[in-house]
Amino acid sequence: MVTCFVYLAGNHQGNGDWRLEFNQYNRELNKKSEITLIGIDPFKRHVNENDSLTIVRRDVAILSDKRLSHVILMSDQGRGMFSTGTACEMILARSMGKPVIVITSGIDKWVHPFTLHFASHIVETITEATLFIREDLAGGKNHGKLSDDLALLSGYDFSSPDIDPFMAR
Repeated sequence: MVTCFVYLAGNHQGNGDWRLEFNQYNRELNKKSEITLIGIDPFKRHVNENDSLTIVRRDVAILSDKRLSHVILMSDQGRGMFSTGTACEMILARSMGKPVIVITSGIDKWVHPFTLHFASHIVETITEATLFIREDLAGGKNHGKLSDDLALLSGYDFSSPDIDPFMAR
């Protein structure tokens, strides 16, 4: 039996029920599977919400934990758009080599370009996210780090007149 923790990030004001739904859904699956998934809600860790450094330290500590296998980001704004804090969590998790699964609506339409390129996987439901994580853990896929993705961009000529925002038109 393997136990893996999943960081449940994203907006928590007015839409925190999805974290409870993730854990309830997995509670039943955990009974029938060799893989046990446990959702970690960063907001259950009581810190001084008025101290920004304490909040960042809490989240970095959770993301750095070796028992943490995956990160789920809920985009309640839809189309893979996040607050700056949640976007930072995505980049930080990917830089640590943790796969990031984005749950968002409208994936058949336009999705934010940074979400498309930096998310490991994009789905529309908690069920799809859970199935991806379970299949991923069973298959042992290496997702690589953010630096691998950034290397794809490094060969781009940003001085091109079509791209450089500082060049006169």
